[in-house]
Amino acid sequence: MLSRMLIGLITLLLLSIGANVVLVDHTLKRYREVNEVRLTPLGLHRYGSSHSAKTDPSQRRVLFFGDSRAEAWPFPIAAEFEFVNRGIGSQTTAQIRGRFAEHVVPVEPDIMVLQLGVNDLKTISLFPEKRNEIVANCKANIQWIVEESKALGAEVILTTVFSRGPIPFRRQWVWTNDVDEAILELNEYIFTLASDSVTILDAKSLLSGDNFLTDSQYRLDMLHINEDGYELLNEALLAQLAE
Repeated sequence: MLSRMLIGLITLLLLSIGANVVLVDHTLKRYREVNEVRLTPLGLHRYGSSHSAKTDPSQRRVLFFGDSRAEAWPFPIAAEFEFVNRGIGSQTTAQIRGRFAEHVVPVEPDIMVLQLGVNDLKTISLFPEKRNEIVANCKANIQWIVEESKALGAEVILTTVFSRGPIPFRRQWVWTNDVDEAILELNEYIFTLASDSVTILDAKSLLSGDNFLTDSQYRLDMLHINEDGYELLNEALLAQLAE
């Protein structure tokens, strides 16, 4: 009996130590991220401002621009296009807008692929009283980026904000359904920006499964998709590029 109690106590102690190691590691990671943003709020050091001229003038230059969902987007295979990526993880639309002059203008894109917005909306859980302000600012920033891209002479492929995966336990206390509802509202707004030079790639509809979540076969984690998800998006993207 005593040996069982001792084994039980040791097990609980080891579980407690393991949980604390995970918690400390997570806390340090977030602390580093917060302070990195303080040092370089826009992440301009990531890419710099210069870009080389096209090696093949017959190719059209496609620029992926946005947050981590854009940063992780693998280039499709299409010989008639040159692909460039200027995504930065964890950025809000305000940060993405702020680095437009440095990370977009010098690239001289013919086509812009925009995936952004989720990092704005997820803050609604922390600042519920600012919900409407957060959504309004997000819409305004996206519209500004679209208009500035058009002013450069680029065509725009604007993607909807795709849904999330299941919420891990450690994040459940900082997530509310208001975020999911805000994503729906923002996507409705995104469709209103369609024009002759702006097409909408409906990433959310392509990737959605049951209960308004991203389909399990395409999920990598709570906010990101896997290779199969990007392959599906690239099929749709290539179809739009062909048009």
